[in-house]
Amino acid sequence: MWRSNNDLIPKNLDLLLVQPSLDFTRDLNALMARKVEEDIIISNCPPPGIGYLLAIAKQNGIKATFIDMVTSKVHAEELYHYINISKPTLVGFGALTIQIKHAGVLAQEIKSRF
Repeated sequence: MWRSNNDLIPKNLDLLLVQPSLDFTRDLNALMARKVEEDIIISNCPPPGIGYLLAIAKQNGIKATFIDMVTSKVHAEELYHYINISKPTLVGFGALTIQIKHAGVLAQEIKSRF
């Protein structure tokens, strides 16, 4: 995992797409509450739009990656650290209505720090 090894963070990233969360513990608990059976792993894949953007970016030689802050259990400070190391040209957020404020808060902080 990149948190314990900065060498795993891509350098000079062109595009970083983020599924935001300001409280991944709360959001992860909400996700786990939707489990049907305890022994069935929850599969939480990126929204199709994010997947399409990543695919097109990579097909066109754009260095792109995606972080889902909930399923990856990424705190805001860890996201900022990732951005500091990877130096993406562009950071984008995929957000549903309930995540818009989270995306806005993170975007403002990223803008002020970088």
